[in-house]
Amino acid sequence: FLVLGAALVVGLIAGFGGACLAEMRDKSFRAPHEACYWLGLPVLGQVPLAAANRVQLYKAGAQELHGALAEAHRALRTALIFTTNAATHRVIQITSPCAGDGKTTLAANLGFSLAQSGKRVLLIDADLRHPRLHTLFGLTDRTGLSSFLTEQADLTDVVLRTDVPGLALLPSGPRQHNPAELLTSPRLKELLDTLRGDFDYILVDTPPLLTVSDPCVVVARADAVLLVIRNSRKCRPQAQQARAVLDTMGAKVLGIVLNRVGRRFGPGGHGSLLYQAALDRSTPQVPPARRDLQGVPN
Repeated sequence: FLVLGAALVVGLIAGFGGACLAEMRDKSFRAPHEACYWLGLPVLGQVPLAAANRVQLYKAGAQELHGALAEAHRALRTALIFTTNAATHRVIQITSPCAGDGKTTLAANLGFSLAQSGKRVLLIDADLRHPRLHTLFGLTDRTGLSSFLTEQADLTDVVLRTDVPGLALLPSGPRQHNPAELLTSPRLKELLDTLRGDFDYILVDTPPLLTVSDPCVVVARADAVLLVIRNSRKCRPQAQQARAVLDTMGAKVLGIVLNRVGRRFGPGGHGSLLYQAALDRSTPQVPPARRDLQGVPN
């Protein structure tokens, strides 16, 4: 009995120790209030994990979506509209701590959702190193932002129409060997100042904050910043570091978007299981007139 008792005690201690170790290693956000606490920023939206890592961009005029993914972007759109001042928050930079957080796909879907509500929206691909926005809309980037900044093209040549009414795209343009230096050009300010009068929202997709210095250059030209964070086991220290970088640059951070959160995300997540189930049941299996955004989130 003594041997069995000792074995039981050792097993309990080992199990408790393993649980504590796993808890210490978990650097994710388990609920929205944890993200608010650690980062000191409001959570403006939570986007659920899409089935099979596919995110769908729906054309205007298609059947209205009722799934959790579409509802999450509508909620983010509403939060953004009520958080910003239309006169002073036209240019919004969208960035993330690291590659793979999903900022580019979120920018595309947020732009679509805003346009669907009647807003005039321009998406600018300022990720001159790994541009992807043009591929999501099936457009070319033979001319774009880099063309304008190097005085190789006029503004009228680089702003493209998408097949979504109210949504335009300014692609990245040809690759350059000095993207960070190029973004410091006075022509970027000239471009944004000119476009402010033509659009209600200008969403600027930039590289991750902890990878290169490019997004820090754009901060000075943007009215506000939206920080996209993929909720993973290592995201908290990365998010804190990104917040520190933005603070150093004097950025006005509107809030954060927690991306690819699971169903078990804590209270205040992307919906209770009851509402989530209702949303899933009402989502058409094969929605008409859709465009699929596939690939690894950028």
